[in-house]
Amino acid sequence: MKQTLLSFFVGSMILTSVAFAQEKKVAGRVVGADGKPLVGVTIVVKGSNQATQTDSNGNYSFSVPTGKIIVFKSLGYGEKTLIVKEGASTFNVTLEDSREELSEVVVVAYGTAKKESLTGSVSSIGAKDLEKRPVTNAFAALEGSAAGIQINNTSGMPGDEPSIRIRGFSSLNGSNDPLYVVDGVPFGGDISDINPNDVESISVLKDASSSALYGSRASNGVIIITTKKGKIGRSQVNVSTDQGFYSRGIAEYSRVNDRQFMEAMWTGYRNNLLSTNSKAYPTTELANAEASKSLISNYLKLNIYDKEDNKLFDENGKLVSDAQIKMDIVTI
Repeated sequence: MKQTLLSFFVGSMILTSVAFAQEKKVAGRVVGADGKPLVGVTIVVKGSNQATQTDSNGNYSFSVPTGKIIVFKSLGYGEKTLIVKEGASTFNVTLEDSREELSEVVVVAYGTAKKESLTGSVSSIGAKDLEKRPVTNAFAALEGSAAGIQINNTSGMPGDEPSIRIRGFSSLNGSNDPLYVVDGVPFGGDISDINPNDVESISVLKDASSSALYGSRASNGVIIITTKKGKIGRSQVNVSTDQGFYSRGIAEYSRVNDRQFMEAMWTGYRNNLLSTNSKAYPTTELANAEASKSLISNYLKLNIYDKEDNKLFDENGKLVSDAQIKMDIVTI
């Protein structure tokens, strides 16, 4: 029995000494991509609760078993892992900026937030959605893109701005226009002056909880526009073209020339004299003569030919063959 206990005690001492022999002290410095030290970086031994943090100079130091993996973590930076091997005891690490994109970001007041983190009603469209719709006004892309937004084109004049109503009308006598905010600054100019190709995203704040930061000016809702900014990377040129065709909805009308027009007007005037004033013009000959005499003065008012008014037509209402259009009329 004594021999068994002695063997167990000796074995435990050997295992303990081996375990302590496997641990080693590691140290180093953690910096960012710009070479500046990072404060508060968490260094965790993977698979255990053992961890430490960097000090104000980016330095760290703690004991880690040989062969373990240590992980460097910091908000806004990508993770980095290292294996603790025999011999090496200094590990200087550079953490790169995190380039992960947020799932869906909307602009709120003076900053941004994830859409799912907001309690208010927010609708947003991005540059890719704008590119799909060939519009001349950035707000025309909002039409049909979100519930509760009404866009009405009040007139067809070029450059005229549409009226935008968010969840109906809120005032009978006051303005019902929403507050426009461009890159964090309230915008009071013409919205049609903003090029749709310069817009990165449009966010619409539709209720009181989401637009509370803007005060009473946001009583009719808020439309926030974020414009595009320069990005690091290769230069690129985007070219887009729009093309289409048009055709008449109905067949083309038959047209008359100047001589046919004059003769048709003469015939209509002569028939009017016969039907409405038969006592003064009981015969066709009298009506023909009166039509040739007073067609220009009573109806057409302008004689474009080089003949006198009463010498333009023959007795049958045909324009005389030698009548020519005046040169000054052609010049005009």
